[in-house]
Amino acid sequence: TFRVAANIARGEGSTFDGRNLTNGYQPLYTWSISLFHLLSGGDARAPIYASLIMLAVFSVLTAIPLYRVIIHLTGETKWGAAGVMLWLFFPMIFRNQVNGLETSPAGFLMIYLLDVYLRKIKSSTPLPPWKSFALLGVLAGLLALARMDHAMLAIIIGLDLILSRLKSKCAFFDGRFWTRALTSAAIAVVIFSPWG
Repeated sequence: TFRVAANIARGEGSTFDGRNLTNGYQPLYTWSISLFHLLSGGDARAPIYASLIMLAVFSVLTAIPLYRVIIHLTGETKWGAAGVMLWLFFPMIFRNQVNGLETSPAGFLMIYLLDVYLRKIKSSTPLPPWKSFALLGVLAGLLALARMDHAMLAIIIGLDLILSRLKSKCAFFDGRFWTRALTSAAIAVVIFSPWG
């Protein structure tokens, strides 16, 4: 990832060896490191340090939506607090989050996507606002760029949305709801499309 990012920053393109093009990396993280290379002024270590700082920041930020998801699922603030304490202070979790890979930003986007879905779409009024669906689409698109296999969560959310709407038959045929949901999906596809 770091070598591809350095080559992108030097204008050589998406290549590991300077000759053959590759797409064997998670784009959002690699593009971030490319930006760090551009800003480093040729210092080979600065992008590594900047990347580790970015990973640590994403790890800490993940505690916010994680807290809300746990409270949503348990109904207890004490479990939310316990989950956040475990997230922030359990050494194995922190080490995994600052491992030099895309783990931390992908994890943040995954938990934040779940948070937005549970709080702003699924638990909202029969017709959640446009901005909630737009945010869901942006997060799903960014999550696919952060780590493509995590995009399965967006598919699972879509299936859950369909099933929960089927349970309330009168709400299932609300065209306004489905216009918003499909717009959300379109936003995700547009964000991911430069890569996919």
